[in-house]
Amino acid sequence: SDMAQDVPMNGSYYLLYGRGDSPTYSSSPPVLTNHGAQFIPPISDGMVDPATIQGNRSENRDDEVHSVMVRVHGVVMTVAFSIFGVIGIFFAAWMKPVLVQNGCWFQMHRAMMTASLLLGVFGFMCIFVAHQHSPFRGHYGLVSLDNPCDIIHFTWGIAIMVLLVANPIIALFRCKPNAPRRWIYNLIHGVIVGLLFELLVLANSCLGFYLLGGGECAMFYIYLFFCIFTVVTNII
Repeated sequence: SDMAQDVPMNGSYYLLYGRGDSPTYSSSPPVLTNHGAQFIPPISDGMVDPATIQGNRSENRDDEVHSVMVRVHGVVMTVAFSIFGVIGIFFAAWMKPVLVQNGCWFQMHRAMMTASLLLGVFGFMCIFVAHQHSPFRGHYGLVSLDNPCDIIHFTWGIAIMVLLVANPIIALFRCKPNAPRRWIYNLIHGVIVGLLFELLVLANSCLGFYLLGGGECAMFYIYLFFCIFTVVTNII
């Protein structure tokens, strides 16, 4: 009997949330099993009266705000990186010979990358706001440690933000176009940081859509195609 483990239901308690599949058990009497590989179970923000819980919701959980902010994060990041970021890189990499007069290519490049930076910072903040309203905050709720794709998406996202902020700072120290060491700046700004940023953006967007809908999400295959296309074109 588990009577010694029973607790009164007319009090308030911190709730521990189980995530993941729980293996079925057929032994008699039944044996409780773990919900997959969880390092630390998510914990409710405050003490909850079990009598106030309705379905999978309680007074201390705001699933709607979390869900909305996750979607805002995805939309903003898609616009910031996949549209403004890629267009900005396109003007710098391919349109310079065509729009060399009056520096039109540079104006477009700077405008697109500035928009990408501002929207990227906003979208990056959105996911932390979503985490504050997550029903699975816990101590490590921002990243699901039992989901490798979640860990990779978060890690690549941090790397993308570092590259996004670093490249404009690097641009402030650029030398004149005819300077003898201009090639060093071009290598760092355009290839090492710029190309790595583009590849990580496409790959992480692809991974984000996979986390959103798995193989059923059409955008996953679209971004997968652009990832392969970008790698092939830069190698050639």
